[in-house]
Amino acid sequence: MDPAYYNTVQCLELRNSSEGDLLLIGYDEKLAFTILSAMANGKLTKRDIKVVDDFAKVPWQKAFDFSNEVKNKIKKHGEYIKQSTIDATAIDVSKTFYTIISLDEPSTLAVYKDLFLKINIDSIIHIRDKQAGISPVIINSIPEEFMKSKALKTPTGEVTVIKTISQVKKVKQPVRSRSELT
Repeated sequence: MDPAYYNTVQCLELRNSSEGDLLLIGYDEKLAFTILSAMANGKLTKRDIKVVDDFAKVPWQKAFDFSNEVKNKIKKHGEYIKQSTIDATAIDVSKTFYTIISLDEPSTLAVYKDLFLKINIDSIIHIRDKQAGISPVIINSIPEEFMKSKALKTPTGEVTVIKTISQVKKVKQPVRSRSELT
């Protein structure tokens, strides 16, 4: 396995017991095939994989070929979506459990802010761009009702954010009514 992808695959492997699809935003061919190979070898849970990109740096045909490899090698659904500008609000994440963003810093931060609000509780966003990972936007974009401590940094500077409701917000406010003394 290419060392550049070790932490990404390791973070995904830690979540093997969780259900849901994998979403790749920004097509990194080596990363995609590393994950597919790990799924085919049994290291990772086999999941449906969706690729979303503008395909400005990589031809869309490579993502199309990858989608077919997903179907052939692990017998899961593979899909690619071409967007002229990557818009997280237009992506269906209803079945997505794990998202990997492989874009440049400004694009990563823009996608992350919109995507965090859309993903399900206990879903994960893994950010591969090191500059985006150290940006205060990552923590500051997490709304108050979610745990900010669930942003974990890998040794290579990648960041994994788990959307988890804050324990404080889970505590119900007591309902007090005025009692009448008789």
